[in-house]
Amino acid sequence: MKPSQVVQKLEKEGFRVKIADGGIIAYLHDRRLSRGEVVDAVPELDEFPMGRVDEGVLVEVENSRFSP
Repeated sequence: MKPSQVVQKLEKEGFRVKIADGGIIAYLHDRRLSRGEVVDAVPELDEFPMGRVDEGVLVEVENSRFSP
């Protein structure tokens, strides 16, 4: 899955997204997310490493995945 597709799927499910070093941060304004909530909303992301950060959940994406 391309990073642009990840962003689109997260936004479609109601998450806000931010591009960060090493990946994409999914977040909500009103509360903190868990990895499980992100995977429940977009099951295809289960293959990506993820971790909680201050802003939300970082979906780790290799730099090469950002290339066209």
